[in-house]
Amino acid sequence: MTFEGIKRTANPEAEPQQIEKIASAALRFKGEIWTGAIHPEILARIQDAHPDWEYAGFEEGFLTSTGRFVDRKAAVEIANAAEQLRAGQRITKDGLYTEFLKPEVIYPDRAE
Repeated sequence: MTFEGIKRTANPEAEPQQIEKIASAALRFKGEIWTGAIHPEILARIQDAHPDWEYAGFEEGFLTSTGRFVDRKAAVEIANAAEQLRAGQRITKDGLYTEFLKPEVIYPDRAE
């Protein structure tokens, strides 16, 4: 029997696993992952580096603390589980948008 919210491990002396969190906004373009605070910032950097870019040629998502690139729908689940969403933030069917995240997640260097 398993209870939601309780983590069980086979070895009780093993180190507890870290909760995966959203680390940054990300765009995947031509097989490369570009990261930044917000998607428009990343897109501007891609445009500067690749003048021949095509708007439909990239995938929006987020990079997690484990280095995974995830789409918006997976990202909102991760952010919710890691308690990274702003207080009272409603989850939409479209998934995570940067503005849904707490400011310290988006701009960790500016955290008080």
